[in-house]
Amino acid sequence: MIACGEQLKMLEELAKSQYQVYNDSADYGIINTPTLQKQIHDICEELAKTYKIKVKDTDSEKKVELFIPFEIEDEGKYFRGVNVEVTLFKSRLKRCKPFFNINILGGISTTDPFLSDWILV
Repeated sequence: MIACGEQLKMLEELAKSQYQVYNDSADYGIINTPTLQKQIHDICEELAKTYKIKVKDTDSEKKVELFIPFEIEDEGKYFRGVNVEVTLFKSRLKRCKPFFNINILGGISTTDPFLSDWILV
């Protein structure tokens, strides 16, 4: 069983619903709405209770990155799972609405992805 599996499943569903945001660009995502923003905020908040996250906040984007492990190998030296990136892109142009982009890719980590109060058994 994966900790926060429900949140990962919700992000996967949102990732599947991404589309080309603007006809003249290669940007894929989902246009931001107050409901979507709250949903993604709540998901990221739940994930942050279990996993270490990196947050990058600039004028043009706000990004949350984390690694969710499925398997622990070699006595906790390697973790197989998925890298998750959730990015809110913001533009100074009024014609460009903010949008979310969600990337979920398989990967391996050598860093313990759990918060320090978790104990590997």
